Amino acid sequence: MFEARSDIDIDTPAEALFDVLWDVAKYPDFMTDMVDSWAEPGATPLEQIATHRVQFIRSRTYTVHLKAEPPTRISWKLVQGENMRINEGHWLIQPRPDGAGCTLEYVLRIELALKLPDAIVKRLTAFNLPTMMRQIKAHAEHQQRMRVTG
Repeated sequence: MFEARSDIDIDTPAEALFDVLWDVAKYPDFMTDMVDSWAEPGATPLEQIATHRVQFIRSRTYTVHLKAEPPTRISWKLVQGENMRINEGHWLIQPRPDGAGCTLEYVLRIELALKLPDAIVKRLTAFNLPTMMRQIKAHAEHQQRMRVTG
């Protein structure tokens, strides 16, 4: 199993960042590796079944069950995915004491049917993951500026 972790400071309130992360249909608007994404309601308003099509080496589609704990946590577990045995993790939003921003933590545990080559693991951890986190930061901060300036 492969595990990746990353965190980033984001200058937006936790509630606003939570809203950005919960709206999975908009992921392709600001995440370059996300080709398509959509969600169906889950058993409760705090659950969704999200399907993502990503481009990482090749196009891959997978579906996860999302559970929300607003405004600080979204976790997921694999429902089905191409050559995936495990895909689980969470977003953890930790408000800063100043109330003006927060830290976003991303944790992913994934196991594929085939072993990931070291070069792919290195690309994921050194490039793709930090890029995704910067894209979320830029989008969330832009959304916050738009809310403030109206």
